[in-house]
Amino acid sequence: AGGRTRVTGGRGDGTSKRGSRQTAAGVQTLSGHENGGRGGAVDSGNKLVSGSYDCNLKRWDLVKGAKLFSLRGHKGSISCFQLRDRNILSGSSDATLNLWDNRYKKPVLTFAGHSGPIVCMDWDGNRLVTGSRDTTVRVWDVRTGRATKVLSGHKDWVKSCKFVGADTVISGSCDSTVRTWSLSSDDSIKVLLGHTGAVNGVVWDINGGSLVSTSADASIRFWDLKTGKLVKMSKAHNDEIIACAPFQTKLATSSFDCTVKIWDQDKVIHNLAGHKLKISCMAVHENRIVTGSWDKTLRLWEFPLNTRL
Repeated sequence: AGGRTRVTGGRGDGTSKRGSRQTAAGVQTLSGHENGGRGGAVDSGNKLVSGSYDCNLKRWDLVKGAKLFSLRGHKGSISCFQLRDRNILSGSSDATLNLWDNRYKKPVLTFAGHSGPIVCMDWDGNRLVTGSRDTTVRVWDVRTGRATKVLSGHKDWVKSCKFVGADTVISGSCDSTVRTWSLSSDDSIKVLLGHTGAVNGVVWDINGGSLVSTSADASIRFWDLKTGKLVKMSKAHNDEIIACAPFQTKLATSSFDCTVKIWDQDKVIHNLAGHKLKISCMAVHENRIVTGSWDKTLRLWEFPLNTRL
């Protein structure tokens, strides 16, 4: 990317400062949570949802840079959430999930079943997969709020989980392993070994044809999903990598080193810096990357729509 872009940053006093500089992406900073942000989910209508350790979800208008309203209902911190049209699914340290309808600003369905805080989720149509500190992975029917499968095998917290196709789930854990699961048999198919720290992120890279994992050991690893063998490994971050996600035709990772990096296979092509404290989470949508940080801000990184990375 590149070019001259406008940068907006919050001052913390309710005003904003504006300027311009040479950068890879336009940046917008939002402040409003009382504790560290847990990231954001963006829709195509220039609206953003954020969650935090303050137990609240907030809805933002990105054009105005203003908060629209807050959603309160969880008794614990918001650990993960996703946005679909007018609905939001949120997971919390109170061990429940809430399905919200923006029209009513209250939960319309609560999912209960995990015996420990919910850490991660992946929402795909009428199905949902979650991971918890109770060491299990659960698959849910979003229409009923009931768990349809409980997958057991990890020895520690489940930090990340994703659907891959119709029959496979992948998960990463604080036990330093990546597991692949068959939904038709409810069995763990493969256990991928090699990381020396918690596996905070797993994703299927459709462009590279690899299972990608990121870890507290600061590495990003690419695996062959069929054989379970390590294809390649790279290190570019200086601290724990806490999330990874496909971004256009590339991959994005975020880290406790306060940066986001965009990868072309095992090479870094963009480095996004700006948070003053550790990044706690990341989400992507089309040409946008949203990060939440312990500096109590959200940063929205927006690349030009006509730019292909």
